[in-house]
Amino acid sequence: MKKTIIGILTVMVLGMGLWFAQDSNIADYTNQLFEWTTLFGYGDENKVEVKNIEEDAITFVSPVLKNEEEEIITNYDVLFGAHPLEDILEDSSLTDSLKTKKVSAEKNTERFSFSLNVEEDSLDTEAIYYVYVLPKDVADMPWTVSREFCFNLKYKISDLGKECVAKVKEAKEQEAAIHNAPGADIELANVTHTVDGETITLTWTAIDGSNTLEFFLLNEDETDSDDTQRERLGKANMMDQKFVFSYDGEHSTSVLIKPDNGGREKVYTLNFTPPVEKEEPTKKPEPKKKPKPEIPVVPKTWTKENMLIILIIAILGFVLYKAMRRTR
Repeated sequence: MKKTIIGILTVMVLGMGLWFAQDSNIADYTNQLFEWTTLFGYGDENKVEVKNIEEDAITFVSPVLKNEEEEIITNYDVLFGAHPLEDILEDSSLTDSLKTKKVSAEKNTERFSFSLNVEEDSLDTEAIYYVYVLPKDVADMPWTVSREFCFNLKYKISDLGKECVAKVKEAKEQEAAIHNAPGADIELANVTHTVDGETITLTWTAIDGSNTLEFFLLNEDETDSDDTQRERLGKANMMDQKFVFSYDGEHSTSVLIKPDNGGREKVYTLNFTPPVEKEEPTKKPEPKKKPKPEIPVVPKTWTKENMLIILIIAILGFVLYKAMRRTR
């Protein structure tokens, strides 16, 4: 099995060319063994690229290759391990550390993507990995390999060969400097929260001293104030400045925010007491207004009736006048 892998790697190196490792002794080593030939596969015009890298996976994108007869190559082997190809060629025992993942491309596309991740491929986020992509023809024969990639998931670093190693080393030194500093004081992080149904979002301002924050829900039993249950909610990076979790919100509680590197933790209160609605002042009843007395309608009289009344008054006045004269 080891001889087969060494043979495959030798063919891989044969097709790399000086664009793969001009400063490396790999090119000199292979030139001493073989005459230079032209093979189908990866080269300057069709390179594998890193599409995305996260803390749990790295995704590559590759062109779909064609062989010397312009036939589509659909089968590819992704070889990855903890050692660069140069070291493997010098020490065949290192081939045991190589893992292979088979990927395929659709014939009707020009590019395809593939990923290596923590769960499926058993990657260690702390480790540095080297990756090669190997096209396979219909006879399952390997041809020109892609460039040698290097990546580290913890620091989200990917590059070619030694450049990647240098970047990871620098990131570790920076992390060590941070961890040697005093931890963050979460009292200074301006923690706030919002509530949307059962979704609680904690936000804060990133501060120096700690890289990560751990969150615990403190549920107090109403029957005994000393009985406090501590439930771990999760973990977040300081620079995320946000942590989302679910809670029924039926009663007020608190969240313990614990920074790493010996920082000062904070118990943050989540208040779910509904706001008291302001009652509008009761208006005094207005006094009832007395009804205005109705003015009786005087019946209209006609002109003849008025003349009759005047005549009667005149007669009565004349009779009264006569009576008074007689008495004198």
